[in-house]
Amino acid sequence: MDKLVERLKIEKQKSEDSWKTTGVIDGQEGAAELSYDDFKLLESEGLTGDLKDWVNVRYVQYLENPDVDAYLEGWLEGALSVWVKVKEML
Repeated sequence: MDKLVERLKIEKQKSEDSWKTTGVIDGQEGAAELSYDDFKLLESEGLTGDLKDWVNVRYVQYLENPDVDAYLEGWLEGALSVWVKVKEML
């Protein structure tokens, strides 16, 4: 039983890491469609409300068996990484 649990923990971590990485990439790409107000909202409140709904409709619904929490965490990280670079130029 211990070996099974340990193996599943490792598989779970790999899966979460993979979905987060996918989210980061999608978030970086999706950032091009966000408005100034969207970025400010992401920066202050994270991925909530209409923006979270938009990501779900635009991205998540097309993924096969995603770890939604890991993906959304990555998406937010990716979008904010773009914002950090862009806001310095404004």
